[in-house]
Amino acid sequence: MALDEFSFMPWGNTIPRWFLGTAAPTTGTYSVGDTVWNNAPTAGGVLCFVCTTGGTPGTWKNVVIGA
Repeated sequence: MALDEFSFMPWGNTIPRWFLGTAAPTTGTYSVGDTVWNNAPTAGGVLCFVCTTGGTPGTWKNVVIGA
């Protein structure tokens, strides 16, 4: 899955990257705080995916939209 990087936001001593996509990455190297914003969200669905353990591809957690 290709991701489109669209913004930077300072956070402590790191600069997490923001991407657009429809799922957490399965390839590539990411850092804690990197976020993939879901460009096709639905009510009760996933708003974004946040990297909680950096790596290739790292560990990702879903952030769900409330009902």
